[in-house]
Amino acid sequence: MRGDVEEKIEKVVKNIVDEANQKEPRSALRTGKNEIIRRLVHMSIPLTLVYYAIPPEMWGYMGRETGLLIVFIFVILFEAARIKKKITIPGFRPYEARRLSAAAWAGIALFISFNLFPMELVVPSVIAMGFIDPLNGEMRRSKYYPWVPGAASIGIYLVSLYFLASYNPFVLLFLSAAGGTVAMASEIPHLWIDDDFMMIVTPPAVLSVLIWIMTALGIPLS
Repeated sequence: MRGDVEEKIEKVVKNIVDEANQKEPRSALRTGKNEIIRRLVHMSIPLTLVYYAIPPEMWGYMGRETGLLIVFIFVILFEAARIKKKITIPGFRPYEARRLSAAAWAGIALFISFNLFPMELVVPSVIAMGFIDPLNGEMRRSKYYPWVPGAASIGIYLVSLYFLASYNPFVLLFLSAAGGTVAMASEIPHLWIDDDFMMIVTPPAVLSVLIWIMTALGIPLS
């Protein structure tokens, strides 16, 4: 009886270790076919920002928000069908076959961010998720991590906020440093929420709170 219990415990531990290895590959530079596909998908996510460039009249009678909702529902229905039918999609990790994929998490995060946060806070978050997440994966085991990805993340926020908002230099630097740092911290593995979701939603949420606090304290933003 004791031997059976120990065997079951060993199997559970082995499954946990195997899934962790699938999430965190051993090598610093990964060039497998599936990994390349995942990198390309990640870097294509910022293309969704074309949402802001589409004129309202192009959405027709349904409006921009309704059009976004329809796309969101389609993504969720497709994801449900994929999981139920056990459809294999190139680039997906093995553990994603039985739960929400990173792509679906990103879709949910985009829907939330597009609806809740201003464009100037969403744009750098989406760009950072698209490029900093893959960069983290490549450099995680090198001596340049987290300094190079962190600097790149802050740089993305600095450039984006400079062109999209009209903050004074102090606020610009402060929000850029905060956004870039939060984006890096959001990439840390979580229990069940995918880091793609966290990298898109968490930074604009935190920056919105910081802007509200500065406004309440009477700190000039521009």
